Amino acid sequence: MEREQQLAEFAQRLQQAAGSNLVTAILYGSAASDEFHQGYSDLNVLCVLRDTSGPALRQISPAITWWIRRRNPAPVVLAANELPRDAEMFAIEMLDIKRHHRVLAGEDAFATLEIPLRIHRIQLEHELRTKLQLLRQQYAAANEQQAIELMANSLSGFVALFRHALLAMGTEPPHGRMNVVNATAQKIGFEAAPFTRLLELRRHEIRPRDLDAHGTFAAYVSAIEKVVAAVTTLAYSRELCG
Repeated sequence: MEREQQLAEFAQRLQQAAGSNLVTAILYGSAASDEFHQGYSDLNVLCVLRDTSGPALRQISPAITWWIRRRNPAPVVLAANELPRDAEMFAIEMLDIKRHHRVLAGEDAFATLEIPLRIHRIQLEHELRTKLQLLRQQYAAANEQQAIELMANSLSGFVALFRHALLAMGTEPPHGRMNVVNATAQKIGFEAAPFTRLLELRRHEIRPRDLDAHGTFAAYVSAIEKVVAAVTTLAYSRELCG
């Protein structure tokens, strides 16, 4: 079944099962943007319900089961009255959804949802620092091959955070991972070459043996450290300004 048919049928099944309890069902992630890749991008769906009690969830279970059996991720289910608090606790994720989503059923609950940007900056710094600490920790015990795998596996997460760093600095992120890296490098001032090489590796344009593992890691971490410092400075300056 084609993706649009699946989405339409799931929306119909969900609407029939939930009735007036359904506030909205939206498609989010790469499938809701122009970065969707057939066969690679998941169809991520989020549902907002007025009542999220056990009986209410069991009511939509048949529709959810139908969706999962077609090898789609289980939908995220949120409570309508908790949505403003969710926007604070998961500011990065909710900002992504607010910026790129498509309504499948119900109203657009994200159109007027406020994402607190001060909290977004705090979460952004936390995520960057956490990933950087983990990167250093794992590299300390890694051989050359493991170091390359470590960088390649962490790349997508850091690029996603670079996109949010641009947003925090008031710059609209471009489309495409390399474009995001280049825009961040230009804005903050770091060498984008290690990211270019790692993206080439992920696209199988070069082999692991073509990389200087430790030299690439040093440049990779140096760039990430500069992004962390820029976000930290931004958050601190915004705190002083209220």
